[in-house]
Amino acid sequence: MVAAYRLGVFSLGLFLAFVALASTNWNMGSNQTSLKALTLLPGDPSLVMQDALQEFGEKQGEVTKKSSAAVRQAARYNLVEGEPLLFEGIRQIGSGAAASGISLLEEARRRDPRSRAVRITLLNSYLRNGNAKGAFGEAGALSRLLPGSETTLVPILANLVIDPATRSAAVAALPDNPLRFPVIDELVDSGASSFMILAITPDLRGAKVWADRPINTLINRGDVEGAYRLWKHTNTLTPPVGSSKVIDGEFDAKAGPPFGWDTFSGSAGLAEIRDGSLSVQYYGRQNTVMARQLLMLQPGTYRLEYAIENAQKEPADLAWRIECLDSGARLLELPFQSSFSFEDVNSKTLIVPSAKCAGQWLSLAGRAMVSPETRASAIDYVRIVPAGAP
Repeated sequence: MVAAYRLGVFSLGLFLAFVALASTNWNMGSNQTSLKALTLLPGDPSLVMQDALQEFGEKQGEVTKKSSAAVRQAARYNLVEGEPLLFEGIRQIGSGAAASGISLLEEARRRDPRSRAVRITLLNSYLRNGNAKGAFGEAGALSRLLPGSETTLVPILANLVIDPATRSAAVAALPDNPLRFPVIDELVDSGASSFMILAITPDLRGAKVWADRPINTLINRGDVEGAYRLWKHTNTLTPPVGSSKVIDGEFDAKAGPPFGWDTFSGSAGLAEIRDGSLSVQYYGRQNTVMARQLLMLQPGTYRLEYAIENAQKEPADLAWRIECLDSGARLLELPFQSSFSFEDVNSKTLIVPSAKCAGQWLSLAGRAMVSPETRASAIDYVRIVPAGAP
């Protein structure tokens, strides 16, 4: 049996083989066949290093004693390259001298910062030794050197944040890492609470865009309060809800979705907040939602109130609709006017049940008309108040 040194690459698997093979061609600038045709020296250091790198990739981190000896011999003629240090570092780590082996790998990285094989090996070594800071650094570099590697790297970094033994160092390294936002998404996908996300993003307060996906993930798994907590963290201009239960019910455009207004424009019509009102142009051709926001009404009975500008004109064929997020149960459908499209429901009251209704979608909906025509309306305000309120 051929004796060999192996650096375990556990979860990286075939990814390592690809990396090592890709780095061989990248580092040498040409393929192995063409190099052999250009040299007459059997022990040409370039060929020895390339053969060793190819074996390293094909065997997923294994370096035979024969290859290791050939590399040491060739290194006498190749004193400035990083490959000899890579293989000697692997040999020492395989022999139990992890600290000195990692030092050699770090020197190899200094000599060739773009070597994918060196950085993959260092990443694996840092992971095995619980060095979260070092692992984050290598993963960040590899994400730039290897397009498409994010799928493999992000779960590794997320696990470092989750593991109590590495969490502190991982959280400290996270803000400066190019994979920060994908890691946050991975954490939420893996079940992280809003409290954990808030704890690792204090510097992102008021920055809205990064949190859209985590907020929607929390909503989709029914954690409305957690989603609202994270939404408030990223919406510093959020106006107080007050007694109306609707955020930005007077349409000042100070709060974004999902707990503020989300407006939609397309083939069904146009909706936008401007000049202190919700302006809607609805074509009447298809069922649609023109605007909506997510509410957090407690169980009880409420009343919806609204006002339309120029109410004497025939309004667009729209209706306010409230549905439970969890069950989809419709609690209210209040059309602007009686029509064929909507049930003739004039009651402005709704009852929020105590079960399966932790959040509610308030929507301005349109449904297809028998004879479609374009109509426009502007809503001055909408509010939801307890049924007994004056």
